[in-house]
Amino acid sequence: MKEETIDLKLNEKIFYTSLVNLLVFISWGVSLFLNILWLYYLTFIVSLTNFALLVFFFYQARAQRQYLVNYKRKKLVLLRMMFVALAFAVLCFVSIRMY
Repeated sequence: MKEETIDLKLNEKIFYTSLVNLLVFISWGVSLFLNILWLYYLTFIVSLTNFALLVFFFYQARAQRQYLVNYKRKKLVLLRMMFVALAFAVLCFVSIRMY
């Protein structure tokens, strides 16, 4: 009984982690598509949303570190993705200010 409860909680956490991961990748695709169309305002908003999702995902991963394999490696990957998302948002902001 106790093991089933732990498995259900773990499955629920894995589902939410996968959902946030999917949202992050959809957000990357949308921001790149908007950038191709030169819609910098929308790209900036989507990039900031992407950064917020990555921050949420980072703290979610920290909360689940006992379940994650290679936690330190995944933490570094998430930090790099957060940096790239923030840099992309800054780049879009600079592009908005230039035009």
